[in-house]
Amino acid sequence: MALSEHAGRSTSTIKPLRVIIVDDQAAIRQALCDLLKGADDIEIVGQASDGDEGLVLVHSTKPDAILLDLEMPRLDGFAFLRLLMAKRPTPVVVVSSHSSRESVFRALELGAMEFVAKPTRISGAGDLQPIRDDLLAKLRMVRSLSLETLAARTRTQRLLPPSAQGPTRSVLSEDLLGALRSSGENNFLP
Repeated sequence: MALSEHAGRSTSTIKPLRVIIVDDQAAIRQALCDLLKGADDIEIVGQASDGDEGLVLVHSTKPDAILLDLEMPRLDGFAFLRLLMAKRPTPVVVVSSHSSRESVFRALELGAMEFVAKPTRISGAGDLQPIRDDLLAKLRMVRSLSLETLAARTRTQRLLPPSAQGPTRSVLSEDLLGALRSSGENNFLP
């Protein structure tokens, strides 16, 4: 059997990665759904318009991964990450237009696994097309990451003094970068 035939078969037998989207803008949630619709190994199992709804949805659907915006009303993405990682550590890929170095490292230190900068103007899935491959690669990488590692990172984060939990690069982000490099992921942020 040719390698490409084997790869094609194994992809179709893999259980889809169950994903929820947490973003306050309905148009962006729909655009993300449309963007990922063609991926057989990704299944969108729910959507939430803010962090509060997102936490309820996580509890009811028990997703494999979460796509999360950072700026939302009521409970923003940073507070969502803190609560999620304390109660039910789940791999999170942040998809946000707030992609300053400070926001990226803060999200990673709070437990996010990856960060994808989304365009600032989005009216449909076509506007997200430039980030599609990166988003799919990062969602697929979630399969290879250990939830035990994620849980251990978040337990360690809660024990660190506030100065180590700030937006600068910390031991946790260095550990995450090292773990990803050793697993062959070289497309991660420097």
